[in-house]
This record gives sequence, C-alpha cells and structure tokens, in this order.
Amino acid sequence: MSLWLCLLLALGAAFLYVVVRVLVRQRRPCAKLSELRAVAAALAQKQCISIVGCCCTGKSTLAHTLAKIKGVRHIELDSLAWLPGWQNRDREEFKAMLSQQIQEAKAQGGFTIDGNYFNATGGFVWDEVEVVVWLDLDFWVVLTRAVWRTLKRMICRIECCNGNYEHPGLLFTGDSVITWVIKVHHLQEEKLRRMREKHQHQPLFVRIRCPQDVDRLVQLVRLEVGL
Repeated sequence: MSLWLCLLLALGAAFLYVVVRVLVRQRRPCAKLSELRAVAAALAQKQCISIVGCCCTGKSTLAHTLAKIKGVRHIELDSLAWLPGWQNRDREEFKAMLSQQIQEAKAQGGFTIDGNYFNATGGFVWDEVEVVVWLDLDFWVVLTRAVWRTLKRMICRIECCNGNYEHPGLLFTGDSVITWVIKVHHLQEEKLRRMREKHQHQPLFVRIRCPQDVDRLVQLVRLEVGL
C-alpha cells in the first residue's frame, strides 16, 4: 500500500470520525451526572475492575488510566494471549499466566484488566472482579476508530503487542480489526447477557454508551480519590 493511499484513507477516516461524533451525540444522550458520580464512587472504592467491550472502544486506555489513578496493576489480556508473529498462546498456558497475575495483583492491592476472551478464560475473570465496565459505544464510532487506529499503526509502525504490528496485507481480511468490529459489534449484548446469567458471582455491572461519559467518568474518579 502506497504512502499516498494511506494518507488519503487517514484523511477520510478523520472526516468520517468528525461526522460520526456529531451524529452520535444527537443519537445517544450522555448519562446524568448523578449516575456517573455513583459509578465513579464505586470505581474509586473497588480494587478489582474489568473493562470489556468490542475492540476499539478504548478498553486498554480506560483500564490503564484507572490503574494509574488507583495505584494498582493493569493487566492487558492481549499481551498474554498473543505471542510474536501473531501466534496464539496455548489456552491452558494463557489461563495459568492470567490466574497468576490476578492473584499477585490482588495480593498487592488490586488490578484493572481489559479485554474479553470469554471463551479462552471460561469467564473466570468475573469471579475475581468487583466491577465490570462495559464500553458499549455506537457502531459507527467504533468502526471509525478501528480504521483510524489501524492506519495510524501501519503508517507510524506502532507496535500492537509482543513485537506484533498491523500489516497492510491484512487490512481488509478476516483477521483485521476493521473486519472484526463489523463481525462482532452487534453480538456483544447477547454475549454479555449469557455471561451474566451463568455466573453466580455477580460483580457490579456498568454500561457506558457515550464516548464523552468515559472522559467525564475518569475525571470524577480522580476527584473521588483526591487527585
């Protein structure tokens, strides 16, 4: 893929992102401040937090930010699940490493964890957390972010995890983030509903549907912990 084509796609993605933000702001009203304050108080108090949702909703960013605010460990499931060369780590090894990191983090005061991997983990992560935050952003917001993030990573050669990079040859294949968003975004609600039904341990479940609410929530958590 030529540099000019990448730049053209990037400009198109930027324009689409602006349009989508305007449209979604009208379609999805933000939460009430009182609701966000209640969520922020819970996030400030609880020490084991899971961030779930479709890819490109900002799970890693939110989990990293909350971990930094609260002074706890951030566990990133992608870094555990993928080996160099985009090879999947053995499922049992993945679960063992994840379980060890969770127990170590709990002993040190808590953790935030981002990612789904419900099939690979059997959902045992939910047995260890006190709060689950679902970033349920509008499809067009997520798709635009996926296009923008993919192009940025390819053009700037930004590492994804463990020495893995986005490859132009995978841009519109079934393995690309863009294609994955299209395939799975609409399945998230049903998948999470089944997860909640089968778990006896029920952590506090929070649904965030507006991008602006994520930013407001972070600021409110900062205030709750005194930063």
